[in-house]
Amino acid sequence: MIESRRFSAAVFVGGMEGIYEEHKLFVEHHPKATVLPLSTTGAAAKIIYQQGEYDPIFSRDRTYSSLFRRKLLPVD
Repeated sequence: MIESRRFSAAVFVGGMEGIYEEHKLFVEHHPKATVLPLSTTGAAAKIIYQQGEYDPIFSRDRTYSSLFRRKLLPVD
């Protein structure tokens, strides 16, 4: 599925072991895409956040709808 089309973003929420492989595949196939590892949901998403270089907002912001608007919608 990750290779089925060109994606512009991925959101990683919680998760277990399989999320690491999904993250790796996504980044390999879509290197210019936005990646949002929501650390505040814990589990694998938190580890992905900690191992990468992501905006610190992902470690504290729990207002996901506004976070998605800020990070995913184009700025006018």
